[in-house]
Amino acid sequence: MLLSFGYVTCLLLYLPFTQAALTITGPEGPIQAKPGSDVLLPCHFEDSSGPIDPKRLAMIWRMGSRDIAKYEDKLEVFHPRAKMSSEELLRGNASILLQNVQGADGSTYTCSVIHSPDKEEKSIELKVEENFLLPEWGV
Repeated sequence: MLLSFGYVTCLLLYLPFTQAALTITGPEGPIQAKPGSDVLLPCHFEDSSGPIDPKRLAMIWRMGSRDIAKYEDKLEVFHPRAKMSSEELLRGNASILLQNVQGADGSTYTCSVIHSPDKEEKSIELKVEENFLLPEWGV
């Protein structure tokens, strides 16, 4: 649309606001775990434009900068105590289970999902409680 006001000409462009079809959800705060426990890091995604197409899907879980799992045509898990389900992934559940959590597992984890052409990611902080003993007070 072209509008003229005296010497000033304004060109108004109509650019429709588009929202990404892919949304990803997970916890807002940190997840607490005790050493030796199993902990689920939740990551769920949905594409409002339609069902999940495996040919358009890629996913990666990172612990800091280290890859711990990825999906590109097939699921690969690199962390020896991590478990994921490719069937659940194709239903929009990219959650990962860490078994026998250790202090060194405490970190920021990032779940990144691509359902082409959209990409979203969610970071989750895992805090591993250290074992400590309370002093015994005599009465």
